[in-house]
Amino acid sequence: MGFINDGLPFLSKDAADHFSSDGTFREALRSGVIRWIARRIAVDAQVPDSRALRAQAARLVMPSHAVACDDFAAYIWGAETDPPGRRWEHRPTYLVTHGSYVSRPGYALVRQSTRLPESDVVEIEHLLVTSPVRTAADLLRTHYRPYALAAGDAMYRAGVIAPAEVAAYLADLHCLNGLPQARELVTRLTSEAESPGESWLRCRILDAGFPQPQIQFRILDSRGIWRRFDLAYEEYRVAPEYDGRENHSAEADQDADESRRDDFRHRLGWRFPIGTRESVFGKDPAYDLELGAMIRCAPRPRRWF
Repeated sequence: MGFINDGLPFLSKDAADHFSSDGTFREALRSGVIRWIARRIAVDAQVPDSRALRAQAARLVMPSHAVACDDFAAYIWGAETDPPGRRWEHRPTYLVTHGSYVSRPGYALVRQSTRLPESDVVEIEHLLVTSPVRTAADLLRTHYRPYALAAGDAMYRAGVIAPAEVAAYLADLHCLNGLPQARELVTRLTSEAESPGESWLRCRILDAGFPQPQIQFRILDSRGIWRRFDLAYEEYRVAPEYDGRENHSAEADQDADESRRDDFRHRLGWRFPIGTRESVFGKDPAYDLELGAMIRCAPRPRRWF
């Protein structure tokens, strides 16, 4: 049995070319016969994910002269950088050099740029894409500060950028929005952050003026098993952690978290100031003050919320 559409991505509006009805198409999605590869772009679920496949999907909704950029370019390069609310949506975003082109409604987004040198563009499967360095620089410049750091960390973790290369690229730019932010954040990038929440919390901690914590701190539990703290100040036995809604809302997850932490609290005296979306992104400085008291450091006023 062959692949649906010969294994190539197809637009949801063209589902009638491959399925007898909308109901059949929806059932194929529900049962896992096909899957979304980008916003409203589906593909046979048996086709393995790849850089080429993602580029093929983008070609369906992008003009031939446009250049895939921002989060979708990062997605093509293998990094998940979409901010909350757009995670896993993968809506193709592309650059054009003048304003006479618009995106196809519901499928793609368009952004203008007057600076797009050839060295910033790579071709993949006949699709033009911003280079990894250009992509990282744009995300560090244009994203909301904690999301920007998370995006840069994700690209570094995916192995497609080196911070030194991005820093050198940024040093040569002038008169672009967000350059000061990008030049500061690139010095903070790490490949060890394992989730956006860890990056957001680290951004909050460093912007509060606190010292750089150790990342993925390894420690033995009471059963002799190596565990890791997201962040740690070993001198003070303080391990800031981020409990996101996605992986820490269920009661079973919360019980497992507390059981793990109680072992280190009672046996070794570790403390765990827990960051949540509300405490990290809100205006209330309570989290900064709590952590600052533990590590004997007064926080700076909040710069973003």
